[in-house]
Amino acid sequence: IEATDQGDSPRIGTTTVNINVNDVQDEIPLFTNLNYDATVLENQPIDTVVLQVIAVDRDTVKAITYKFLDGDFSSFNIANDGRISTAAVLDYESKQSYSFRVTTVEGENGGTSSTASVVIDVIDVNDFAPSITVNPAGVVEKLETVVVGNEIATVTATDGDHPNSVNSAVTIGIQSVSPASKSSLFLIDSKNPAKLTLRQPFTSDATDA
Repeated sequence: IEATDQGDSPRIGTTTVNINVNDVQDEIPLFTNLNYDATVLENQPIDTVVLQVIAVDRDTVKAITYKFLDGDFSSFNIANDGRISTAAVLDYESKQSYSFRVTTVEGENGGTSSTASVVIDVIDVNDFAPSITVNPAGVVEKLETVVVGNEIATVTATDGDHPNSVNSAVTIGIQSVSPASKSSLFLIDSKNPAKLTLRQPFTSDATDA
């Protein structure tokens, strides 16, 4: 800025005015992806990080606070950097998938790109051992004259993993026979339930089943 006097020999004074423009948080953070898909193994400890959502703010001072908007998010937490982690131990047998939307405090209600959809699928883990039931239970009594092919018992196995999954599919077999010399006496099919049958005859009074 300058100022000039009105004399015969005008003199001029000058000064400099500095103007700083302060940025206002007026830009809506926009998500780089509108849809996020992730997976997590069941039974993982609380605070296991599953994924990170990212929003971009064109303001010079980046101030983004992430938050859940709606959906099934109660089993998760979201951090200030957009990382989403488990807030509970997830169980595939109870729930296989979660879906919810996230936004930012600065961009809430700011339009389509200010929110993102998240789908998290839980992966089944083989966390149950089969439970075996034998019918009749206890000691099975058979005469030594019983014929080959006679059914000795029915064996049923159940598994607590998710039904109709590879982790709940069960095959049945004979692990061992005592005494081991009599292993060839018995046969069991692999289906469930399975039939335990006599494959060879009890040949003498010295043969114990």
